[in-house]
Amino acid sequence: MHEHVVVPNTHKKIYLNGVLLHNTFNYLYEYTAKTNQYIKLWSDQREGKKSSSVSKALGHALFRFIKMYFLKKGFLDGRHGFILALLSANVVFTRYADLWLRDYVKKQR
Repeated sequence: MHEHVVVPNTHKKIYLNGVLLHNTFNYLYEYTAKTNQYIKLWSDQREGKKSSSVSKALGHALFRFIKMYFLKKGFLDGRHGFILALLSANVVFTRYADLWLRDYVKKQR
């Protein structure tokens, strides 16, 4: 979804000086609406090809929180860093839980 930036009419690499701010939402409902779309796309692509479980969902979510909050130093951003790490972990949990539930529903039919 964010593979690369396309610069029209050029074939060379361009290096940016400074910091690139990537603010994709202002409100929590915007974030959840966007991530719900990404969750569905992720599950659609993996349904029938990848297995999941509640323990996988929890494990991946925990790792995402640790990665964002500690390894990427989200704790330096205070409350915002904590909330973003939690939200990101929730998205990961929901992806794996959705994949598991899809398989569970199919088996029940």
